[in-house]
Amino acid sequence: MMLDRSFIQSSHRSGARRAAFSILEIIVALTIATLFAMTGLAFIQTHGETAKSRACEGHRSMLQRDVELYEHETGRSPGRTLRELADEDYTGPNMPTCPTSGNAYALDGGDVTCPTHGK
Repeated sequence: MMLDRSFIQSSHRSGARRAAFSILEIIVALTIATLFAMTGLAFIQTHGETAKSRACEGHRSMLQRDVELYEHETGRSPGRTLRELADEDYTGPNMPTCPTSGNAYALDGGDVTCPTHGK
């Protein structure tokens, strides 16, 4: 009884060929992975901007309290640039700046404002 070797070899080759991924399967997998990565990156960036905006709000609130304290202690308002508050009794030697833009805060009509976020 003789085996037909051509059948064994051809079935062996087709089995080996199917063991690898096709280029189409690789492209689809990479496309899906890229979409997940882009979605995650957008999610992280949105939360980063929200955190910076809230930090800016906190800085403005702290500076507003310092302005009120300065007015109470001296009887006058600090200048528009708030330089008078750069003192150990108020903000310390370093004035806070907007975490988003790095711009300095200003006094506008008694309210501390941010050039980027406003009041």
